[in-house]
Amino acid sequence: MRPYKEKDVTSWQIWDIDPGVQLFMPEPANKVLSVEEELEYLNGCQREEDAIYWSVVWRETDLLIGSISLTDINEHHGIADLGIVIGEKDYWGRGVATEAIKILLEFLPQLKLRRITAELEEGNDGLIKALERNSFKKECVCEASRIKNGKPINTIRYVRFI
Repeated sequence: MRPYKEKDVTSWQIWDIDPGVQLFMPEPANKVLSVEEELEYLNGCQREEDAIYWSVVWRETDLLIGSISLTDINEHHGIADLGIVIGEKDYWGRGVATEAIKILLEFLPQLKLRRITAELEEGNDGLIKALERNSFKKECVCEASRIKNGKPINTIRYVRFI
């Protein structure tokens, strides 16, 4: 993992409009963004005071393959939300999300967090496996908590105590 770099925007431009990558993302379908718009979005992420974002890269080649984040960090309560996307489909099913989450968890003592949550859409079996392999437990099903294609859908919240 590494901090975002300006060159990452070209990958994000592709991932943001790829239906397979976007299948379980919480936002509605994305439109094509210019390099400048995508760069402003990534820079905005980096400026957030209650979030940390990293690029996920393949060790052997340093190829950008995804992103992982902690958002809504609350130091008083010691909580944060985990988000991850592996945008390069050739790396799906290779344990990348599991490994990225493991590395992120090793970083957590510096942040003094005690509880990490991840909310995901039902059917996102790859992320469920990655979370469970990192000792996250299913906390609850949140009924009709997102709108997808104009219809309410359920999400599942996973939690890990540190």
